[in-house]
Amino acid sequence: MLSDELHRTREFLKISHTLLDTRQLMPYNINVERSTLEAGMAGIIDIAKASGVSRETVSRILNGKYKGRTEKSRAIMQWVRKEAGRINYRLNNAARTMRTTSSRLIGIVIEEKSLMTHPVITETLKGINEILEESDYMLTITSLSGIRESTLESRIFKEHLLDGIIIVDNIDSARARMMKSIIPACIMVNMNYWEDRFCVRRDEYDAGRTAGSELLQLGYKRALYFDFDIQRYSNKIHHYSAKDRISGFKAGFEGNKTEIVVIKDDPTTFHEYLEKNLNAITPYTVLVAANNLRLFSLTSALSCLSLKAGNDCGLVSLDDETGFLRTFPFLSRVSFPRMEIGRIAGQMIVSLLKGDAKKCASTKIKGKWIAGTTTRNLNAKMGGCII
Repeated sequence: MLSDELHRTREFLKISHTLLDTRQLMPYNINVERSTLEAGMAGIIDIAKASGVSRETVSRILNGKYKGRTEKSRAIMQWVRKEAGRINYRLNNAARTMRTTSSRLIGIVIEEKSLMTHPVITETLKGINEILEESDYMLTITSLSGIRESTLESRIFKEHLLDGIIIVDNIDSARARMMKSIIPACIMVNMNYWEDRFCVRRDEYDAGRTAGSELLQLGYKRALYFDFDIQRYSNKIHHYSAKDRISGFKAGFEGNKTEIVVIKDDPTTFHEYLEKNLNAITPYTVLVAANNLRLFSLTSALSCLSLKAGNDCGLVSLDDETGFLRTFPFLSRVSFPRMEIGRIAGQMIVSLLKGDAKKCASTKIKGKWIAGTTTRNLNAKMGGCII
């Protein structure tokens, strides 16, 4: 039996050696590699001739190493990239990664469901991607659910596939520090985590204060502030924006006797609350939605109670996004430049990867008050419009 087993093993090794004879495979591999290199070089030569620049310049532009600081150099960059597109030239990213030890990949760390429940995030991602494309980096989504307290399940982290990461979802500080220890090129966007560098976030305190100050000048005497105590109804982390917005809102009314009532119930109960307090709602009362989700609940409740924003009461949101503005184009609100926030985050990560950390000072982006027809000047003789 043993001799039969040895015989079968010898036969298997003979067949394996025949199929995997390196002398047969090697010429084929060399030819493929040589063909790929020659095609790439030919493409660069063609682009260089058509653009009137050197092969070195073309290579630097296509590899994202060309500065493009002057108007002339930027024009050259555009022309070279246009020629590359015309001849359908493609960089060999695998070869470039081996040569430069850089993947040109930037990971966006986010919870999958945030893309559905918080569509405003997509505006920030557009801004990030715009800058990354200009600098020849690619954006890839990295699931936050793959990151645990003590270990990183994602292959992207374990195999060091990323040059840098941008975290755009709220996580606890311990996990943020853990990710930074693995991938030092890390930028935090709209997070509780904050330090002197590498962070960019909305200035929510200023947004609340701005709204409060505007409503005070319009003559509102009572404000019903609708928020949601997320820790009361779920195990999610309380975002810094909740505390900062209400603190700023109260500061906007500082020194005035305006009554501010904060309601932190489940949004599905907003209708019930307004119905119970219907007699207390007057034209001098303003309903304030802390964010978009509260706004939708409030507008639905107002509609059911036949109350018209801008006439029977005021209505304000401390946040906005392009999607719901199609439904409420005349809403009085605080608006943040979300794409610009994304661009700043993109510029930070690119600067950090270039070794220029001095350009990565943390910054807070202020919102802008937009007066709509859902509020009116109660100090004036004429009433406001109705939406």
